Amino acid sequence: MTTQAPGPWVEQWLSPKRFGTYLRLAGGSRVRALALREWNTCVNAALLHDFAHVEVGLRNMYNRALLGAHAHGDNHWTDTRSATLLFPNATRTHADLEKARRAAGAPAHHPEK
Repeated sequence: MTTQAPGPWVEQWLSPKRFGTYLRLAGGSRVRALALREWNTCVNAALLHDFAHVEVGLRNMYNRALLGAHAHGDNHWTDTRSATLLFPNATRTHADLEKARRAAGAPAHHPEK
């Protein structure tokens, strides 16, 4: 760890408000504030690794639990009719699923047909 106080570049890099948070937590010491920021970055990196594993496992668990939960005539729980029955109040989810279908080249869903 360096003992020379970092210059004003830190505020330009992080923003005065963000670095100010670290300065307050470090008792006004710019050296300690920058070290605290580095420590925070390392903790975030370590946690993101674990979060990535948890996210994939959780997503796959939900998918396995929902695999058989689809409406007659649908092939998957993400098909429009099934998703609407399973999650009737999830308007954003339905829109996101439809957007993903279009991006993947799937035909648009027409509920009136």
